[in-house]
Amino acid sequence: MRYMLITLLLSSCTTTHYVSTKKIPVFVSAKERHSKRVIVEGVKEFYFWGTYPDHHIVNIDQEFKKKGVVSIANVKVEEYLDLWDSFKLFFSFGLYTPIHYRLTGWKYRPKSEDEFENESKN
Repeated sequence: MRYMLITLLLSSCTTTHYVSTKKIPVFVSAKERHSKRVIVEGVKEFYFWGTYPDHHIVNIDQEFKKKGVVSIANVKVEEYLDLWDSFKLFFSFGLYTPIHYRLTGWKYRPKSEDEFENESKN
């Protein structure tokens, strides 16, 4: 029994898949007219040393679409634990593992939006 528990603890891990369902265009590289930064943050929770659920899926395009974005470029993905989550992870002995994610990208700005901003400055 002891070896089975040790094996479980050593073989468990959390997996988050970042995908696009092509609802809006998503580009990893920089694109022309994508000039306003947008940040989306969220958290996925894992239990039992990361074995449940087997994995989480984050739909990058749908996350940005919720913010009103029609096209996103130069997308960066970060995963992190903050200090409070580290305490939760430690004191639950791995039974609860929250993983935060931050999606950063540059949204498309239509030409008419730039013209509107320039007119309002004059």
